[in-house]
Amino acid sequence: MLLSAPLSASPENERQPLSLDFDGLWSYSWGDLPVSETTGTWQFDHPHWTPIRFPDVIPDKGSHNIAWIRLQVPEGQWKNPYLFINSVDLTLQVFAAGRNVYQFGEITPEGESHFAGWPWHLVPVADVSGSGVMYFRVFSDYPFLGLSGEISLDDKSELLERVYARGLPGTFIAITVLLVGVISMILGMIKKDRGVALANGCLSIDLALMIFAENEFSQLVWLDPLTWRYIAAFTYFMIPVFLAWGIREWFKRSPPKVAAPMLVITLLFPVTVALLSVFSDFSFVNAYPYFDVFFIVSVLVLWAGCYARFRRVGSQGLLVLFGITALFVSLLLDMLSAHGLIDWIGKTGQWGLVFYTFASLAVYLVKDWKQQVMLHSLTHSLEHKVAERTRELNESKLQLEQLAREDYLTKILNRRAFMEAAALEVSNALRYQRPLTLVMFDVDHFKQINDDYGHAMGDDVLTELTRALKAECREGDLFGRYGGEEFVILLNSTETDQAENLVKRLHSVLSQLQFIEPSGGVLNITASFGVVSLPPLQKMPADSGLLLDQLLMQADEAMYSVKNGGRNGIQFREWVAVA
Repeated sequence: MLLSAPLSASPENERQPLSLDFDGLWSYSWGDLPVSETTGTWQFDHPHWTPIRFPDVIPDKGSHNIAWIRLQVPEGQWKNPYLFINSVDLTLQVFAAGRNVYQFGEITPEGESHFAGWPWHLVPVADVSGSGVMYFRVFSDYPFLGLSGEISLDDKSELLERVYARGLPGTFIAITVLLVGVISMILGMIKKDRGVALANGCLSIDLALMIFAENEFSQLVWLDPLTWRYIAAFTYFMIPVFLAWGIREWFKRSPPKVAAPMLVITLLFPVTVALLSVFSDFSFVNAYPYFDVFFIVSVLVLWAGCYARFRRVGSQGLLVLFGITALFVSLLLDMLSAHGLIDWIGKTGQWGLVFYTFASLAVYLVKDWKQQVMLHSLTHSLEHKVAERTRELNESKLQLEQLAREDYLTKILNRRAFMEAAALEVSNALRYQRPLTLVMFDVDHFKQINDDYGHAMGDDVLTELTRALKAECREGDLFGRYGGEEFVILLNSTETDQAENLVKRLHSVLSQLQFIEPSGGVLNITASFGVVSLPPLQKMPADSGLLLDQLLMQADEAMYSVKNGGRNGIQFREWVAVA
């Protein structure tokens, strides 16, 4: 392995980095070294040292649990030299110049030990300046025995700086995974996907804990490697549990057949390992090789069982499928590199966890986007429907208003509407001193028409005479049905002679109307007209409504005067003030 060790070579003590090849500087010996009978110390100079390129996995372990590793320390100048060791399988004692300079874990006189975690180590090398040799006594009942990962030689401050530099990205990833998981959980709760939200949220928290437990910073936060290893191990063992749970919740309406059994099976593994670790000599660290195989099989089963369903649920299902695939591939690469089957790839699993977490968040973002699109479409549809309904209501309102003002048969103003409009016109005529004329007429012998020819014939007479007379009136004149066969017309701004000419024309038009009787004969009609003209008044009466009543009364009197005189005529009068 290529290791870096900065040297202080110049007189000005400027640090110059130097790459050192430690190949050929390592050797090992299986079993404990002999102990001197006189001094009771280890005999480091025994002849059975076997050279090794790098002591990460010492070959031919067999039944051996203890190995000694020797390092010929390269020469150099350091102020406070330390050796950084990324990891050790499993416990460690370091000797230099015949003294125990570093120890992690306990090794009994009988050569037994217990797993104490997988921390990184900073081993002082100041005591090797004379001999230049360090000896590592390593115990492991794990399948592997040796010094793993990176080994660097440098000043302590420089090594810690590199630890910080490596730890920061991992810590950032852990925090990111945690935050994204919490956001996904909140979004899931908001979207009423409580089960999916809890499963994804728990998985994100689990992944964040695992990332941080394996991060260099965890050792600086709390120096308890075994506790951190417990956290890292069991959060690792729980990954397929949360995956199975999440898949089961994701397809709650029609879950894959494998989801429920896999949820139980994957949960049994960490529970079994925990019970064995507590109540037997089995160490949870020995479960890693078995779990690696179990993890691959369980995720493949889940992936295969859900593949068809993922395709049916569209883009969201594809995102979940991508997340699971990325998580599976990254952890698989991490396992293969950890077991030495491929070249070491650092932090691969963490990127898979990040991909899965962001894929889970993207599911809710896509879902929210689709809901927003649907909401926008629904809102647009509702707005269109509301606008259409408003238009219909307005039309209905206009129709109702028209019906309230219109005579149902003749489609001219009914009595109430005529009175309201006429009162306003009379008021304006008084205010602006304009002349007006009120005309009232009644169809002669109309009751006889109904009795002789039926009401349908009477309705036709009223409808046709209304149409004919309305065509003769001006647009601003008010034309209304006052009673059964009585009609009124208010002529605005009309002088007396103009009014007389118009009324005569109306009388003539009406007398020319002809209707076909049921027997085939021709029916002609006549009407009696009473006309009252109001000249411009210099002195305005106190009540315009009272004036309108007087006009109507006097026009009615004039009309009945015509009727009493033989009908089919016109009587003109000037308005006479009534005290």
